Amino acid sequence: MNRLSPLYVLWLGLSLAAVALFAEAVRGFASAPAPAPIPPPPPVVASRPGGDDPPPPRPDTEVPAPAAPGGVQRVPAPSAAALPPLPPLPAGEPPPRIQVDRDTVDFGTLLQGTEAPHAFVVRNAGRGILRIFEVVQSCGCMALMPEKRDIPPGGSGEVRIVFKAGNYVGPQHKTVAVRTNDPARPVTVLHVKSVVDPLFLFDPPALTLGELPRGVPVVREISIRETQGRPFAVGSVHATLAFLEPELLPDDGGAGATRRLRLTIRPDGAPGGFVGHVSLKVDRPGVTPTFVVQGIIAGEVGVFPQSLFLGMVRQDQAFPVQSLVLRARGDAPIAVKGIETSVPWLKAELKTVIPDKVFQVDLTVDPTPPPGRFEETVRIATSDPPPPYTVTVSGVVRKIH
Repeated sequence: MNRLSPLYVLWLGLSLAAVALFAEAVRGFASAPAPAPIPPPPPVVASRPGGDDPPPPRPDTEVPAPAAPGGVQRVPAPSAAALPPLPPLPAGEPPPRIQVDRDTVDFGTLLQGTEAPHAFVVRNAGRGILRIFEVVQSCGCMALMPEKRDIPPGGSGEVRIVFKAGNYVGPQHKTVAVRTNDPARPVTVLHVKSVVDPLFLFDPPALTLGELPRGVPVVREISIRETQGRPFAVGSVHATLAFLEPELLPDDGGAGATRRLRLTIRPDGAPGGFVGHVSLKVDRPGVTPTFVVQGIIAGEVGVFPQSLFLGMVRQDQAFPVQSLVLRARGDAPIAVKGIETSVPWLKAELKTVIPDKVFQVDLTVDPTPPPGRFEETVRIATSDPPPPYTVTVSGVVRKIH
């Protein structure tokens, strides 16, 4: 028998030890518990520009309902006329059914300042108790919550309203919404109609003065008559513009049903068009007679147009360039000393058409503002005395759908 060399014996021993270690490692790996699965990465939520909050869901999307995990709740599109939801009927409770004997009342012709009451009769034609949660009124009338908010089956109650004619003139149509627990008709709309005749008449009905030379006073007289022929007292007269100066003239000895006003217009305001109101405080509750005064304060410079609508564009579109024209009204030369706009994205560029006589201001919107309607101003300082001319610039930007 051949003897093995020492080196061969050493190599064989190391090999057997390595095989044993490898087998032990395999057995340990096979008996070890399976590792926990790696959780998926959280969803990426886009942030709005300028903030870290996620954008709100669209009104027509579905979002998880917090009260019912795993369920889906439809989020209705918001509406200006939408009312908060009403509580549902308890399980097993028989439903009520609302009936209104007459859902429209027409008071016919009323006089300004008068009030007209009415009671709408509400009946319960169902098998459960009819509960009135709320009465929501539109302007022009006062609706009172009924004393009987719970109406038993077969019973009835009243919703009382008082229509206030106030300063309204002409045909009127107001509404009152009654909210109940009737599942088939949660909101019942009641209608209130009337035609309101004026209690006072002005002669002329309004003052349209046209162009007024700046700094030159203009005087006009206006009469006011009580349509029922009854005497009335005037406590005070108020004008909405500083350069309108109304004065109540003494009673001329008549029956007191007609009074006269002297109105002095001192056109020292900003050049351009104006609309003002003159109102009287009289001894008729709820009535404030008011008439309109309008005209144009003309300086040495004419600005056309005095207001500018740029149109309607989408958010990814640009508004077309539009222009204002400045002209000398007389023979004297004019100058444009400065132009400023109310917002940085409304830009104005001055061009000379005829030196000292005609100028053009090109208006550019850059960049397009956020969606919605905007109304900004352009102020133009000229050789006319201050204040500068002010032009209103408006437009509409639509969302990209």
